[in-house]
Amino acid sequence: MKNFLMIWVAFLCMGAVCVMAQDMRTSHLSQEKKRQMMQKKADDELLQAKAEAKEKILEIKNDKKKLKAAIADLTFRNENLKLGNIGLEKSILKLKETQVKLKADLSESQVVNQELAGFIKINAKELQSLLVQSPQSALIRDRHQFLDPILGSGENPEKFPSMDDITQMADTLFGEIKASGEVKITMTDIIDRQGREQKARVLTLGNFTGIYMLKKASGSKDEIGFLLYSDQSQRFFALSRLPSSGMAAKMAAYFKGESPDVPMDISKGGALRQLTHQLN
Repeated sequence: MKNFLMIWVAFLCMGAVCVMAQDMRTSHLSQEKKRQMMQKKADDELLQAKAEAKEKILEIKNDKKKLKAAIADLTFRNENLKLGNIGLEKSILKLKETQVKLKADLSESQVVNQELAGFIKINAKELQSLLVQSPQSALIRDRHQFLDPILGSGENPEKFPSMDDITQMADTLFGEIKASGEVKITMTDIIDRQGREQKARVLTLGNFTGIYMLKKASGSKDEIGFLLYSDQSQRFFALSRLPSSGMAAKMAAYFKGESPDVPMDISKGGALRQLTHQLN
């Protein structure tokens, strides 16, 4: 019996040892599997790290090439800028020399322009006086007003005459010369013997004599008489007294184109003023 118990105890102990051995083998296998998984993970991470490191090294090499290229480009551009600055300094020096010369030329041209403006102003003043005194100004109103800015008269500030102004002065002068030698009949305003403004046919014999024909009411004879020119108002005024009937007949015939002769006062009104006291 005692032997049986000992065998049974031994059997139990062996069973326990077998179970423990089995558990140890299972635990060892589990640990080995975990170790292998961790090893694989470590190997994968190492490979990934190596790949990333290789990529970084390549990127750094590329960046280094780019940096070297950028430095070379900057160096080249810097050299070009230096050369450009040298060229600019030379250009600035030349421009300063040109500026000094231009200032001298400008000062000289200002003197010449002032002399020219003074000469033109003198001629403009003479032209204005000529136009104001010309009976043609009674036919073309305000034709001298374009001279006001040149002369600085009236409300117009004085200005430097332009080529257009000079051309207009020349055209006006030649127009006056041409008109002063013409014989023409024009419809224009006059101041009649009663001091009223009226439309009349006006015969001008150059700048010497003006004769008017004024239409009267139906049934009345047209009024014909001499005109006097006022340079104060640049207007034609009818002579206060009418010409003799014989002289008026000659004037009427000339107006109608029936006679080549017409009375003319070469004194520009002086003789007419004396003659008016002897008429009728």
